[in-house]
Amino acid sequence: MPFLLDSDGDLLAWQFPLAHEKTWTDEDSGKRLWIVGYAMERIHIEVEPAPGGRTLVAHLSARIPRVANHWNGIRNALVRHSVNPDVILKAPVRTRWEKGPDGFMHPKSVDYHGATAQIVEACDVAGLPEPPTDLDELSEVRGVHRTGKHPIEKGASAMFLAKLEEHATRVCDQAPVTYQATSVRSSKPTTDFRPYVPADNIVPAPGRTVETTAPHPHPNQQNPSSATPGKEPHPSRFWHRS
Repeated sequence: MPFLLDSDGDLLAWQFPLAHEKTWTDEDSGKRLWIVGYAMERIHIEVEPAPGGRTLVAHLSARIPRVANHWNGIRNALVRHSVNPDVILKAPVRTRWEKGPDGFMHPKSVDYHGATAQIVEACDVAGLPEPPTDLDELSEVRGVHRTGKHPIEKGASAMFLAKLEEHATRVCDQAPVTYQATSVRSSKPTTDFRPYVPADNIVPAPGRTVETTAPHPHPNQQNPSSATPGKEPHPSRFWHRS
């Protein structure tokens, strides 16, 4: 699949995920617990013209999407379809819950919703793989971790970014674009900044005066003083000149 300038997609290391095992001792039972966290290296590329439009500049972003260990709070999943395993789809999911024998809530079923699954079915392609209710093992459907703790922390992202910069410098045979500092400094926003200045606090410019005039009613509309006694005039019948 060629990568074009207007391609809307990233490079994802689906077949070679990162893995890290984390162990801890449960305070209630005293048992030693463990969990394995997975993540995938992802490269986001944006190409835009440089100032002047004579050359192109590629922005490379190193990202590490983490694979969720459970369906709680998960809204999207990465799906690998058997028709074209080189293309990874991102599909919204919806989880239905039920109370288990232990008294805790467990996933009853995970279903696709949104346009992604409908487009696949409309193209007369085999349906998307069934999402598992357990995410302990990697499969063709991987939930996208959102927030909260994960066995793979921030250190992996910094290391991946350094490796990406080194690889791009060697392949492109060009050092990364850097910016040099100048003497121009931008002032920091103040907390006492007012979004507007009242009219009575406006200071006139030197040599000019500010005149205040009373609002005048439209000549073709009723004057408030001539309105029917005891009845308030309708506000839409008058206009004021600002």
